[in-house]
Amino acid sequence: MANQLGGMAHSRFKRGSAVFKCIHCTRRTRDTNGDNGKAQMCEDCYEGSMQENGMSDSPEFAAQYEADMRACYQAAVNKGGVIAGYTKQ
Repeated sequence: MANQLGGMAHSRFKRGSAVFKCIHCTRRTRDTNGDNGKAQMCEDCYEGSMQENGMSDSPEFAAQYEADMRACYQAAVNKGGVIAGYTKQ
């Protein structure tokens, strides 16, 4: 699919990346940015883990980090992942 400038649209998956199972939600996925693939996590769980880390590093912003983390994990579940305490919406 071409974008408006005539080039190819950006793929969400890293070219040549293998399919793997996310270690957090068990969803089958592929590397999207290099970091989530190294961690063996889908993009949503990887971002959620970064927000969770932010809660520990910056307690003064913990409430916002927690809200963002929960949104990321909910997105993973909505796409077919399984995480304890979350249901598909």
